[in-house]
Amino acid sequence: MVQKYTFTYFRVDDIDIKVDIYLPERSDVSENERVTREDGSPIIIPSVVFFHGGGLTAGDREFFSWHFHDQVIASSLAFISADYRLLFPYSAHDILEDVKALFTYLSTKLKTDIKNHDNGKKPDFEISETLFAVAGSSAGAYPARLACLYANPKPKAFFSLYGTGGDLLSPFYIRPPLVSGWESGLRNCRVFMAPTAKDKEMNLPGISGCPIDPFAGNGEIKFHQERVWNLYVKMLDSGTYLDHLMKYPGLGQMLLNASNTEHTSEHSGSPPMEPCGVIGRGSPSGVDDERIKKQRMQRAIPQSIRHLFPQLHITKDFPPTYLVHGTNDRAVECRESREMAKRLCEVGVKCEIVLAGGLSHGFDIIPQPYGTPTRVLWDRYGGEVVPFLKRYLVETPGQ
Repeated sequence: MVQKYTFTYFRVDDIDIKVDIYLPERSDVSENERVTREDGSPIIIPSVVFFHGGGLTAGDREFFSWHFHDQVIASSLAFISADYRLLFPYSAHDILEDVKALFTYLSTKLKTDIKNHDNGKKPDFEISETLFAVAGSSAGAYPARLACLYANPKPKAFFSLYGTGGDLLSPFYIRPPLVSGWESGLRNCRVFMAPTAKDKEMNLPGISGCPIDPFAGNGEIKFHQERVWNLYVKMLDSGTYLDHLMKYPGLGQMLLNASNTEHTSEHSGSPPMEPCGVIGRGSPSGVDDERIKKQRMQRAIPQSIRHLFPQLHITKDFPPTYLVHGTNDRAVECRESREMAKRLCEVGVKCEIVLAGGLSHGFDIIPQPYGTPTRVLWDRYGGEVVPFLKRYLVETPGQ
């Protein structure tokens, strides 16, 4: 039986931000994975830290693929699933603060909290204070990417399941409003996308978890249904997703304008523009128009928020990465994983990408139209994820 613990890893604005810890027991581990110690002391095991999806507006630490969870546990690893503060009134700045706080907690305080919880009872397993992989599904891949860049201790490997953040400068996010007068169709989402910060503070108490289940938490979470079903789509359709994520009003329009503005420096003796890892279509003149637009947008990003665009900071030091994405995904475009894989290969980071042909968003949780069980789909497209992560969850010299 899996051992589960729940602790508060960070407290801010009177919110207890929680994390669930799942530890295997010896009997849960297959014979070829089982490790014993003659003195009966706890076995030190690595962990996989998971961030849930939900558009960064909804979801909580209990929203994950149980197929992935079970595979992690059966491989003698701990599975750790964390809440984090959600958009409205929070932003990527706050999510990054939570990510840093989580890894600090896991490496410095978790062992003591488990010991106190068990009244000093000796556990079968203890969690390593240095060996972490990080994973995220859908929007949860965004905080997972931030962890790869800024968490201490640094994750040893990264897994993204149809994840956000591989290309935040794509037309999926940088686009004009889908229809003119879109504000009139906001309805209850208006309270989230209100024009002034004062309106938001008055109406939106901060939260760090919003159950995806439409029947869970409705009475406790204001505008629960809007958070779960409408808000992400409304932000995309209005072209303001990045405005709210980065807490920078007008950012989407500013980047859109920049992408369509020519600069003479592009055709003169200016310094080379930073690479962006875009698979461009090219134009009849041989110029990669999409790449040039991406570079214009990169230059236009204000310095105060550049660190919140993970794609701008991919270097050879980024952790080895495994990407899985359905090619028919309409909630997070497959190009996000393709762009990420291309950039990682350019800088020499080990990367494997699995494209699930014809599958849509959430194929490991939501039954697909042709009826293949989600477990079969997970085994087919995600079955090699945990073995990949385990290869890098080892101590390195100097640790």
